[in-house]
Amino acid sequence: MVAIRVTGAREIALVAAACRRIGPSRVIVNTMAKEIRRGAKPIRTAIKARAVQILPSSGGLGRYVAAARITTLVRRSAKSAGVLIRGRRKDTSGRGGPAVDLRRIDLGSTRHLSWGRPPWHGPQALRPGFFTDAVTEEGRDQLERAVIEAAEAAAREIVNG
Repeated sequence: MVAIRVTGAREIALVAAACRRIGPSRVIVNTMAKEIRRGAKPIRTAIKARAVQILPSSGGLGRYVAAARITTLVRRSAKSAGVLIRGRRKDTSGRGGPAVDLRRIDLGSTRHLSWGRPPWHGPQALRPGFFTDAVTEEGRDQLERAVIEAAEAAAREIVNG
């Protein structure tokens, strides 16, 4: 048995490149990505919980933002290997309005319509960090462990056949 230790994004990219050289079967690469996404699940849950905790409950902003779709994208290319956690929330008013600006809300401000119609009012100051704090405080270590374990398992699979 060969001891293999993966320590960073470069090594993950090398594991993914080795998997691609093996042949057209992407089973190892897909399994690695699936395990990484599984490791990000607690972060997605924490983001939604923090939105309800931190953002204003009057008017329902916290619940509205907590209903955002949080996705995990695993990049396996040599130049940009890594994990991206992204949040999106489309307008649900039925009027074809703009998507909710989660980045702006995370930075600590928002604007709103009066009675659901223009003009826009704001900016309204919010407590910043519902998204970024959840990622950095709640699950970064766990996600890093999941990434390393998934890449090491893939590397062992490549070496052992």
